[in-house]
Amino acid sequence: MPNTSAPEQRKRKRLKKSCQVDFCANNETYRGVSDNFSVDGLFIWTDNLLAPQSVVSMIVHLPDGLTSKLKGLVRRVHKVSYDSVRPSGQTFKCGMGIEIIERDPNYMQFFISLLSSIKF
Repeated sequence: MPNTSAPEQRKRKRLKKSCQVDFCANNETYRGVSDNFSVDGLFIWTDNLLAPQSVVSMIVHLPDGLTSKLKGLVRRVHKVSYDSVRPSGQTFKCGMGIEIIERDPNYMQFFISLLSSIKF
């Protein structure tokens, strides 16, 4: 069962799509997978956790082969007691909720494409 020590703090619904994410903080680079996005946040599944309030630079590898450069703040850290297999096939036990504070046009185009794929 997931660790739910922090209450739900999302302001907007997340949209599902699996993308590789490289992220950097404190002169270290790490890799993870995000499988949900909003206009102002994303969740990165990774075993390399950063402290809340850490500033993180990210490169999201978008499905169309482009990349998006983002900057964000770690808002929450999530740990589970079991391995979580992501759609990418990678297994992670932890992850981080990131608030996006800087985004580029590629990210906005990607997010709009996710919105347009929703079936109402």
